[in-house]
Amino acid sequence: MPGRELEGALRPYLFSGERLLWTGAPAPGLRFAGRDIFLIPFSLVWLAFVTFWNIMVWRMGAPREFALFGLPFLAAGLYIAFGRFAVEAWMRRRTLYGLSNRRVLILRRPPFGRFRSFEIGYLPLLEYEEHRSGRGTIRFDEANGGRPWWLGRHDVWLPRGDGPCFDRIADPRRVYDLILRETERWRREQYGEASASRSFIG
Repeated sequence: MPGRELEGALRPYLFSGERLLWTGAPAPGLRFAGRDIFLIPFSLVWLAFVTFWNIMVWRMGAPREFALFGLPFLAAGLYIAFGRFAVEAWMRRRTLYGLSNRRVLILRRPPFGRFRSFEIGYLPLLEYEEHRSGRGTIRFDEANGGRPWWLGRHDVWLPRGDGPCFDRIADPRRVYDLILRETERWRREQYGEASASRSFIG
């Protein structure tokens, strides 16, 4: 989506006197992560088992209630193996990012639209990660980059990149530096020059 269209979509969410400094969007298309090395084989085994179970149940002429019981597990297997990648790609196509002189802005367009913003002076976290493709991810909260998934996270099957972050954006270092600059400017305005030495640890 061209920059002017991004600005037009985010402009209704700006406060009076607020100015957009940058707009962007996550990388489009299908994406695989390191955890998929383990998740994809597991999901295929799960799908093969529930498919076989459903076929056998229907062939044996089991009671309808018993046969229908397996269909949700089959649907879950299809989603885990294939559907979650399509859902993630669809959500990325509908996600827009913005940085203003006051806030970090994250917009997901309808259906299932959602808008979130963080005040530039009160970011709970600022973490920078650069990927091999040259794109990068900037996280603003532990919800999207804190505890590892293998330690009991329940969102392992949920779409990635939907947390409070700029997910795989182009020219990430420039955006990261811009956030730091605006944060320091806000601190100087609020607390004076003494605050300039304070910074995030990412």
